[in-house]
Amino acid sequence: MPESPKKKQKFFVFIIESPAINERERGVNEGGIIKHAAELNGIRCFLETISSLREFEDCLFKLNDAMNDHPDCMPILHISAHGSDKGITLSDINDKASDARISWDELREMLRPVNEASNNESLILCMSSCNGYRAVDMAMHPNKNQNLPYFALIGTDEEPSWVKTRAAYTTLYHQLNLGKHIDPAVRAMSEASGCKFWVKNSEKTRQEYIDLINSPNLVDLISAEFDRNAQELMYQPSRP
Repeated sequence: MPESPKKKQKFFVFIIESPAINERERGVNEGGIIKHAAELNGIRCFLETISSLREFEDCLFKLNDAMNDHPDCMPILHISAHGSDKGITLSDINDKASDARISWDELREMLRPVNEASNNESLILCMSSCNGYRAVDMAMHPNKNQNLPYFALIGTDEEPSWVKTRAAYTTLYHQLNLGKHIDPAVRAMSEASGCKFWVKNSEKTRQEYIDLINSPNLVDLISAEFDRNAQELMYQPSRP
């Protein structure tokens, strides 16, 4: 007797976008394009455009509500903002001096309860920003009993243009809607954008970090190769 066709995983996308003032003035709107593309592919999508830390925190409550309303869907949090190796920046529409900077450590604490509240800790974090793959730092924690901030991270260690990130993520959501596994979907978004994107599971990241800091050769590795801290040693992206 033939096997029943495998049921396709459902997703919804929750976009939090914080463009810089000059980008707003020029009409740069990645979130709107991504939302339109996702919905054309039959994926439910929410979009919030923000300019402050308070608004970002409010969005996480709205994301929790969306998870409650769509319990059969895997949640994807898509953050579109300026990023660096230290974290992300939320651009204040009224006062550039008031731009809010969120470190990876701070973002970890914000996202841990969100991921915990998702069905089986299934939150996928898509970082549409420069150095977005550095969000992998959030999973580098020695305590195995601490809840992780996401299930899987998708991002790049490059500094892509908005054109490249739009091409990448419209491709990703199209591939997911086709029922593609996340690994080949990420490879497709890399090919479409010309920018290398990576996907990394948080449990694997944490275990690799724990293995590293417990390595008897850690001191030799630091002094001989990197002369950096343990988290920076871990930051060489590995192919999924």
